[in-house]
Amino acid sequence: MTPPDSSIESMMSAIDAGAEQAQALLLEYRRGHHVALPPHTVQDHLALTGLLDAPDAPYYCVGSMVWQGETLPVWDLNALLRAYADVKAPAASHVLVIAYQAVPGASLQYHALCAPAELPDIMVSDDMQCPLPADSDLWPLIAISCFSHEGRAVPVLDTARLCLLRDA
Repeated sequence: MTPPDSSIESMMSAIDAGAEQAQALLLEYRRGHHVALPPHTVQDHLALTGLLDAPDAPYYCVGSMVWQGETLPVWDLNALLRAYADVKAPAASHVLVIAYQAVPGASLQYHALCAPAELPDIMVSDDMQCPLPADSDLWPLIAISCFSHEGRAVPVLDTARLCLLRDA
């Protein structure tokens, strides 16, 4: 699957254009805490069978993996948001390969995030919008919107903003 655009703007513009709902995939990054991703940004969801060492990687990079001939960093989103690695956190069982574009029209690039075995999909509507959570200073930098689901705020990730943090 090859998305034309890695931003979540298409999901939000569908809502803004009068669509009643838009689809989102939920990624649980910490027990009971989720982020949403537009389905077109998700390239693969696979079992984590082994990681390659990533020397000098930042604290939130748990290693790297080879996917379709490309070496991708594998990030722990929870560690990134907390600003430190959680050594007591259970190891991820799966990874989620996401696509992004550094600038519109550029070639797609890929990244991997630690993920659980299941990625539920839900329908999101404009009336579900809520403020971003206040538990990380990074939310305004990586999320384009937020909605309430089952009583919790769920930030909608912009994959380009997230993946380009390493260059910031």
